[in-house]
Amino acid sequence: MLSVGSLLRPAAAVLLVCALTFGAAARARAADLVPMTESRFDALLSLPQWREVARQLPHEAAVVRACLKGTCGSPAARRLAAFVAKGAGHDRSTQLRTVHELVNKQPYREDIEQFERDDLWQTPLDFARRGGDCEDFAIAKYFVLRLLGFPAADLRIAVLTGVETNEVHAVLLARLAGEWQVLDNREELPRPLRRYTGWIPQYAVSESAGFRYTALENAAAAPYRPAQR
Repeated sequence: MLSVGSLLRPAAAVLLVCALTFGAAARARAADLVPMTESRFDALLSLPQWREVARQLPHEAAVVRACLKGTCGSPAARRLAAFVAKGAGHDRSTQLRTVHELVNKQPYREDIEQFERDDLWQTPLDFARRGGDCEDFAIAKYFVLRLLGFPAADLRIAVLTGVETNEVHAVLLARLAGEWQVLDNREELPRPLRRYTGWIPQYAVSESAGFRYTALENAAAAPYRPAQR
């Protein structure tokens, strides 16, 4: 978990520039829930942290697939391949829970401790080598679930701000049987998004799309739901 700024500053710059350039994106009202809207905002794909990670995902996926076939280039690849193997052949609910539990066993280490920087998003293999902080857990879960066949449209790495605290947090959102689940590195099990309160969504990314969230009125503590795309 981070102080406000480290995860938000780059996104804020993108959102401001794009809002001035392109105007408001088409909004998708979250049905029957809170006063939050989710807008498709692909300019967020140019965020430096995510762009660099996303660029390396195909190569790292090939490395892990090779490891699953018996050619492992590193202990990190072997670890991620083991996560995929443990989830393979199960239903999606079991896969979600298994990946969440396995990734959460990795050591939590702040970026400032490891890199003397406020914010650095690690690739899954880098995270498997040395651990990381909240967004690294979310990225690793995203990566393993993609290898298990989850489509990018059903996964989002979301950045949130606390309602009552000056903190920023990142989680993975995963759609399962039409309902969004939150995979939070601080939680023992995935939790339905409708029960995940106390956080305000700011933006989210996947390999294929970016999203921003806008409050319709001051009801910040209420849950929210991504659009059913």
